[in-house]
Amino acid sequence: MTDEGKEGLISRWSMARGQEPREWIEPDSDLCTQLRSRLTGEVSFLSFRWTGQNTHKARIAAGEALGKRILETKASDPDARQFILAHSHGGNVALYALIAQM
Repeated sequence: MTDEGKEGLISRWSMARGQEPREWIEPDSDLCTQLRSRLTGEVSFLSFRWTGQNTHKARIAAGEALGKRILETKASDPDARQFILAHSHGGNVALYALIAQM
């Protein structure tokens, strides 16, 4: 990528109650380090937590909350490009967040 400006990444992971975040989402993880080395400009990693409950209602609610978070981030830094990294049901949450913004 050669575009100027900031690039942001909102990362999302599924977690069972009481479980600690997985290492791959930490800012100093191998994944984040590799992404930072390949992306141009300022890169920041923001996490988003949700219940991880395997229900449609939980994913919709999380999608709405993530959509709000994306808009808040956009308002605070309009030039930032945002990327969402999601896994498993987090992918559904990300899609619901984007749909909520349409």
